[in-house]
Parts: sequence; C-alpha cells; structure tokens
Amino acid sequence: MGLVEVAEPDETAADYQLLNNCVICLAKPIFPRFPLNRKEKLIWIWLKNAGFKLNISELVYLTEQKIIPGPMFFGKNNRHTLIHAIYTPKTIFDNILQVEMGKSSARNNTVSAVLGLLKKKRVILV
Repeated sequence: MGLVEVAEPDETAADYQLLNNCVICLAKPIFPRFPLNRKEKLIWIWLKNAGFKLNISELVYLTEQKIIPGPMFFGKNNRHTLIHAIYTPKTIFDNILQVEMGKSSARNNTVSAVLGLLKKKRVILV
C-alpha cells in the first residue's frame, strides 16, 4: 500500500532510496541555528537558491559534477539553465538520473549532508 519503505543492507543506499521518495523543503528558520559544515553549506545554498525543489538525485549530480552554485543558476529566471546543467541527453530519460546517482561516488556525502540539514532543522522532508 506504499506505507512502508524497505531498507537495503547498505545504510546509505537505503537512505538514498528513502530520500528519493521525499520532497526536500526548506524549514522555517529557528534560532539559535547550528553551524553547517562545508558539505551541508553547499547543499543548503543549492536548496535555498535553485528556484525550484531539487531532489536528492539532482543534488548528488550537482555534487558529483562539482558544479559550483552561482547566480547564473539561481532564481526562477535561471531555473532553465540549472535544469540543462543537470539533465543531459544521457540523463533526461525516466529515472536514469536516479539510478545513476544511486551508484555515484558523491552519493554518500550528499545524503549525509541532507540528513545533517534535517538534524539541524534546516530542511523538512515531505
């Protein structure tokens, strides 16, 4: 019925699969805020400024490709540029990006950064 998610033996792979079924949303600011590490800060910048909701596979792709967040990708006016940076002819097909990023070397760091943001109450998962 879709009420339970089955985890894989690899904990990070299981977390990645669970995050694929969630929408990562910014949380309302609370004070005091806990400081972010470098990885969390990078993901936070993408989530805050992208102009649309990024999913975990898109965040892994941005991390893997070492795409630096900048004004040319930020806001609603530049979302087309960001979408073209993520979705190439190789990754545009149904679930290809999700599957490929599940095997990415950047997956573990990105998942831990998102979970760190969740623990620090910077994001919520819907």
